[in-house]
Amino acid sequence: MVFCGVPPDIWTYSILLDGFCKNGKLDKALVIFEDLQKSATELNIVTYNIPRTQRSEA
Repeated sequence: MVFCGVPPDIWTYSILLDGFCKNGKLDKALVIFEDLQKSATELNIVTYNIPRTQRSEA
């Protein structure tokens, strides 16, 4: 996606975070979350809570 010049949006980040968390790959999810925080993309409450929700369900 980025290689084609299309920057990820909040939906892309949310889907990646949710998928990594649901599959037990919290280390990868946290890398994505840190990238999201560094980007110009604005966090919404749903995206912010995905890692927290998944950790509490584990």
